[in-house]
Parts: sequence; structure tokens; C-alpha cells
Amino acid sequence: MAIKVVGVSESKGNYNGSDYHNVILHTVQDMDNTIGQRVIQEKCKFKNIESVFGARMSAADWQFLIGKEVRCFYDRFGQLQSVTVVSDHGEAKK
Repeated sequence: MAIKVVGVSESKGNYNGSDYHNVILHTVQDMDNTIGQRVIQEKCKFKNIESVFGARMSAADWQFLIGKEVRCFYDRFGQLQSVTVVSDHGEAKK
């Protein structure tokens, strides 16, 4: 199921002695048995951005994602593995 990107933020710091640096996709999704939309945050480790998105991401690239529908794919540990922008008809864009 595709989700719509409504925002992108960066989060970095130190938690219990471990440094972290993430990019957060803020998304919304229509859900059955829900009035309105469900809000979902998809976290991507900054070091994995190129492999997850298939390219290095500039500010313009992040801006391009706003309002787009995407599909997220995960590895067996539930970590974000890839993000694909989909067309208005739910088909992957090339």
C-alpha cells in the first residue's frame, strides 16, 4: 500500500552514549475502520540514504518527495530497505 509523504526531517544526537543520525519521512495513509488518515513516521539511518533511495539526496530531492506517494520496503529486521515513488495509478515510476 502506498503512503503519502507530507514532510521530511533530520534527527541527530546522542542517546545513552550512542550517536545517531536519521532522516524521518512523515507520511499519511488511508486506513480501513479509521476516520481520517493514519500518521506514520518512516526512519532511515543517514548512512543508508543512498542505498535506500537509490541516489544521494539533495535538498531539492527531499522537496520533490513532498506530496508524492511512495512504497516502503523493509528487511527481515523491519529496517527500511528501499523507497519507491509511485504514480497516481499506484505503479512504480521509472
